[in-house]
Amino acid sequence: MRKFVVLGATGKTGRLVTRELARGKHRVTAVVRSRENCLTECLKEDVVLVDQVEGTVLGMESEGEVEGLVKDCDAVLICLGHTLTMAGVFGAPRRLVRDTVKRVAKALGSSGARGKKKKIILMNSNGVRNKLLVENYPWHERMLLGLLYFALPPHADNVEASEYLTMEVAKEHPEIEWVCVRPGDLLDGEEHSNYGVSPSPAEKHGGPVLGAAKTSRD
Repeated sequence: MRKFVVLGATGKTGRLVTRELARGKHRVTAVVRSRENCLTECLKEDVVLVDQVEGTVLGMESEGEVEGLVKDCDAVLICLGHTLTMAGVFGAPRRLVRDTVKRVAKALGSSGARGKKKKIILMNSNGVRNKLLVENYPWHERMLLGLLYFALPPHADNVEASEYLTMEVAKEHPEIEWVCVRPGDLLDGEEHSNYGVSPSPAEKHGGPVLGAAKTSRD
């Protein structure tokens, strides 16, 4: 039985990730903003495998508290996102995802057992390019993404979170393995959809962003 920590466990994606891990009989620590949520209903009989921790990583007062959260876990899954309201998009914290990734990486580096790799799995967006790869985003998508970076703080947050993993983690925390998941458009209430795994978003119908395939969350 493995142990996972899920951040954003009551979000549309996070609660399903938590459910699937519990169904696989893994131990899960789910960080939630409030215990008054739909997570228990979603988990049903597997709820006994999930420990709910109320709060946020950025709201924890000390580094030791974050280290205690991730201690002995096999992986941290970050499914955070900004609420689609004016306050959620333009209010604080504007770098929710980036700053959470930084704090988690530091805690994993401090709490990791010698010789044991720790893992970060970041739920991100196909609108974020991997600068270490030659990715074929057409010019109109590159222009659009550049404008979104300056106009929409959540997009800039996703970009900077990914760049921190890509550019900094290998240097600062070589004991951490990571992956940045960049799905196409996510749909709710759909049946399971077929999916494939590739280093970069697939270019379809004009570009990875505007022509992206659709994927069911379930």
